[in-house]
Amino acid sequence: MLGLRRDVPDLLASADVFVLSSLCEAASLSILEAMSAGLPVAATNVGGNAEIVLDRRTGLLSPRGDAAALAANIIALLGDPVRGRRLGQAGRQRAQDLFHQRRMHDEFVRLYRQLSEDAT
Repeated sequence: MLGLRRDVPDLLASADVFVLSSLCEAASLSILEAMSAGLPVAATNVGGNAEIVLDRRTGLLSPRGDAAALAANIIALLGDPVRGRRLGQAGRQRAQDLFHQRRMHDEFVRLYRQLSEDAT
C-alpha cells in the first residue's frame, strides 16, 4: 500500500491496467479516476461497479470473489494492448460524458429542484 499520495495522476499514467478487486463497493471513485486517465479497468462486479464499467465495452468485470476470473481479465488486458487502449479510450469518454464533476453538479441541482417542486 502506498499510503496518502498527491501524485495519483502520475501513478495512473505509468500503469497499463487498473485493477480493483473489492468484495464490497459503492460507487468507486478510484475506477472513475482510472477511466478518466484512459486506463482499461479490470474490476469485480460488486456494488455500483457495473454502472460505471460497461463489461467488455469500457473494461472487464469478474464475479465477486472469483480470483481466477479477475486474473484472466488482467492477463487478457495486458496480453492485448490494442484492446486495452480501445477499452481505456471508451472508459475515458464514458467518465467524461456521465461522471464529470460539472455534469454531476448540474444533475444534482436538477434533481433537487424537481424534488422541491414535487413537494409543493
